[in-house]
Amino acid sequence: MVKLSILALIFESELTPDSEHNHETSNLRNSSLGECWAREAYTIIKPCHHCSEFEVASLVEACMATGYKEVLQCQTTRKEVSRKCDKPIWMEERKFWMFELTFFLIGIASGTFSQKRQKQLNDQMLARINRQIAAGI
Repeated sequence: MVKLSILALIFESELTPDSEHNHETSNLRNSSLGECWAREAYTIIKPCHHCSEFEVASLVEACMATGYKEVLQCQTTRKEVSRKCDKPIWMEERKFWMFELTFFLIGIASGTFSQKRQKQLNDQMLARINRQIAAGI
């Protein structure tokens, strides 16, 4: 089971594209001409994070497509802007490991319960056999 999980992780990591490259090209493709980050250097003030409910309800352009945004500051114009971004990979990794941990713990609990129940049934069977032997059957 563990070997299969490790094999699935290796296989999945080989199939997933490089996120940094796709992140930049998708943003450049979807940028409007008025965005300063598309034509000048910028620094990331806040990395990719989930938009607040208010921002989503207010239809903030950066939050509409994915529900995630990052805040940038363009170096030449000193303008602070938001742009959409994909869901951070560390969030997906955290969800995956929480899933793995949950099912690992469920597996341990199930195995422990099964062993205790099997021991209980074996003890009952031995007691029945001992009673039959004592009765002379």
